[in-house]
Amino acid sequence: MQVKRSGKAKGIHYQQWTSEQPGQPVLVLIMGYSGSIASWTEDFLDDLHKTFDLVLLDNRGTGYSFHPEQIEDITIAAMADDVHEVVQELGLQRFHVLGYSLGGCIAQQYAAVYPEQVQSLILLSTTAGGSLYAAPDKDFLSNLESPKGTTPWEMALHMWGLCLSEARVEKHKEALGVIHERQMQKPTPRRTFAGQMKAFRSFAAEKLFPDGCPLPVTIISGTNDRLMPHRNSLLLQQYYPNSRLIEIEDCEHLPYLEERDALIQAIQSILA
Repeated sequence: MQVKRSGKAKGIHYQQWTSEQPGQPVLVLIMGYSGSIASWTEDFLDDLHKTFDLVLLDNRGTGYSFHPEQIEDITIAAMADDVHEVVQELGLQRFHVLGYSLGGCIAQQYAAVYPEQVQSLILLSTTAGGSLYAAPDKDFLSNLESPKGTTPWEMALHMWGLCLSEARVEKHKEALGVIHERQMQKPTPRRTFAGQMKAFRSFAAEKLFPDGCPLPVTIISGTNDRLMPHRNSLLLQQYYPNSRLIEIEDCEHLPYLEERDALIQAIQSILA
């Protein structure tokens, strides 16, 4: 039986998905740039919940969490502390942490500050930042920060066009429409776009683990990712000595939508 609980911890909205199966491992999921809990697909979460109890949250400035008035209040360190407030509220001691895209930067920050609580770190379609950041083609990030379009749907399609090829946007347009409808119930304001982009540009994992990271790290990447080029995952693997890289062939920047089964299998492998 699946039990979903919602709440807030210091202004951060979260969901906790638990089951009646005792001892099920806990996975905390951290969404990426401009996204919220609504950005995950239900099929992905339902499949993942067969193996893990889940904790989901809206990063500050998104969804039903509080929205800072100043972009300076949207930092990687602050968002990592927000994760800590949620797990403290839920009384969780040890758990796995998955960070997707920008969420991967937040996850690395969290693991550096609260390593005793992290069983393992899963870095999905993300980067170590700083000198280890392999940037996408010119104008990708500026287009992401200022999407084109005259309606929210047009702007969403423009952003997804940075994540996926035109053919894949068309293939998944129905599912993307469902995500968009959920997101529009509590849209992300433009100042959050600017704040999160500023936070992303300033992130550098090299500052977090000067003596190396002792935690087990699983890096998962689509080999055809244009927004977060696959080279970022190769650089992550070099940086983290206790890491392994799982490559999802012919996958771009939305693996939980494009290659759900392969991604679920990759995540479940941390328990092997």
